[in-house]
Amino acid sequence: MGIYGHPNWNERHLSWDDIRNLHSKGDHPWVVLGDFNEILYPSEKEGGNARPNGMMRDFRECLMDC
Repeated sequence: MGIYGHPNWNERHLSWDDIRNLHSKGDHPWVVLGDFNEILYPSEKEGGNARPNGMMRDFRECLMDC
């Protein structure tokens, strides 16, 4: 499955909800790739404003759930 994460931070959780929903539809092998518009850890970012910890945490939790 390909995905492009919601570009608005305040609605990014909708992308994670979609991924969780699709994951719950079956127990077969599954690959998700694309541009999630999110990072897992602050060390993945160079320059610019710091990423909110809650945003990264929500993305990590989504991956762990699936």
